[in-house]
Amino acid sequence: MEYASLGLAGLIGYMIGWFLANIMHLGRVALLVEKTGLQTLKLMVSVAEDVEFVRAIKYRIAEDLGDSATAIRQRNVDDYEYERWKRAAVDSYLSSYPAVFKSQVPFSDWDGAVKHFEENRRKL
Repeated sequence: MEYASLGLAGLIGYMIGWFLANIMHLGRVALLVEKTGLQTLKLMVSVAEDVEFVRAIKYRIAEDLGDSATAIRQRNVDDYEYERWKRAAVDSYLSSYPAVFKSQVPFSDWDGAVKHFEENRRKL
């Protein structure tokens, strides 16, 4: 009887230890996923800023050359493609995010992603 009680206590202790270790592991993975997600958002925002800068230079050069009709047409095409890229980037980000941690993602569009990044930038 004594050995059975000790065996049961050992088994219960082992199960509690395994459970706590898995909870700690899940917490560490959640922190890693959050940091990785914020780094990805940082890259996306940096690329968007660079694209905006290059576009501004491109349009200024086109206007200086005096071909405003072509510049306007090109701006419209670029605006469409740029918005499409932003939607695709956010959709790809969201579809790649681990399903277990989807509740950590409080946005579904580009503006929400940028706002989330700006609010959590200090965590990097």
